[in-house]
Amino acid sequence: MTAPVRVAIVEPQSLYKASITFVLQRSLAVELKDDVRDASVNVALVGTSVLDLRAADALVRLRAVSPLLKVCALVVPGVDRSVEVARMLCAEGVASVHASSEEVISMIVSVARGERAVIAAFTRSSSSRQPVAAQGDCADLSKREAEVIRLLVDGMSNKEISSALVLSEKTVKNHVSRIFSKLNVNARTQAAVLALRQGMVD
Repeated sequence: MTAPVRVAIVEPQSLYKASITFVLQRSLAVELKDDVRDASVNVALVGTSVLDLRAADALVRLRAVSPLLKVCALVVPGVDRSVEVARMLCAEGVASVHASSEEVISMIVSVARGERAVIAAFTRSSSSRQPVAAQGDCADLSKREAEVIRLLVDGMSNKEISSALVLSEKTVKNHVSRIFSKLNVNARTQAAVLALRQGMVD
């Protein structure tokens, strides 16, 4: 028998978290953990109330030190901010809050296997925006871009990177822009998480 996927729910509203907990506890495919910081957790299931970008940023930082952690996000169709949080988290799995319990569990299991899963009945406006686009491959970066992203992971600013690599700030800015384009991200934290997950940095 396949071992259950260890899941931690990230959801500040106790009533909503309780309903998600009830659904997951009925499945033999998952095992609930209390704390997303538990090193044994395979997947973080992020609820729709995590719309505060500060909370999302905290989870991004957690992924930076736990690059094997996968993220599944529940989003509200038509609510751009929840979709933006899912993007910021580089979520491997996304589901609408209208998805069935079976669909949510299937998403979690698929993501734990290393697959991407988008299970969502998005509205016309949100579906046209491609809620969570596929991330790029760090192997496509040039040698110089790889040097830049490694320093970016260390938290260096463009000015600090320019000094370290003896480049102008404008050149560094251009490299960062190309990195974002190749990796299909729009924030430094997203690029850093992706680099860590793909083994660009030890």
